[in-house]
Amino acid sequence: MPRIKTQTREEILARAEATAAELFSRKGYTATTTREIARAAGYTAGALYAHYPSKEALFAATVERYRAQMHADDNPLVRFLEASRFPDDIEDMAEVIGELIRANQSYWRLWYVDVIEFDGAHFQSALAPAALLRSPGLQGRLDDLRQTGALRVDPEAAFVAVYMHLFNYFLVEIIFGGQGHYGANHREAARTIADMFLHGIKKES
Repeated sequence: MPRIKTQTREEILARAEATAAELFSRKGYTATTTREIARAAGYTAGALYAHYPSKEALFAATVERYRAQMHADDNPLVRFLEASRFPDDIEDMAEVIGELIRANQSYWRLWYVDVIEFDGAHFQSALAPAALLRSPGLQGRLDDLRQTGALRVDPEAAFVAVYMHLFNYFLVEIIFGGQGHYGANHREAARTIADMFLHGIKKES
């Protein structure tokens, strides 16, 4: 009879935190019980408490796992920024950001749960672009722009503005059901956003 593989501690934590993220993001923190998370993950409540002393500790661990994923080298956005041609690749960056939000919807909803139920205590600045700005590839590109004076504004501020605009656009579209709130599909909206940042909204006189 084949022997059942024993799960490693990391496998248990990953499964528990993925399940917790899904339930917390769908039902909220208060309305989700530890027993419910354990049952959905295939564990007992006692098994969860062996790794997490409280439900909030499990919530915090779930947020921290998300933070680690955002900063990981295999994150599509991190890889993209290493070869950044900013601001000439805004439309490509929009596509990567859109896919990142689409693939991690439970985590974005978890952010709002944290804001509503914990006043943002766990996520804090996890979604801000500060960590992305540490990318050597992106920093090299921003330094080049700064030295050549290619932009009218500071390149780092320009990147943050573009990133946050694209990020918020896709949050509204995907998480809040904006359904074409720019009056165009994603590709056309990204093209419009890029054009506004690159050329402004006023015609030259």
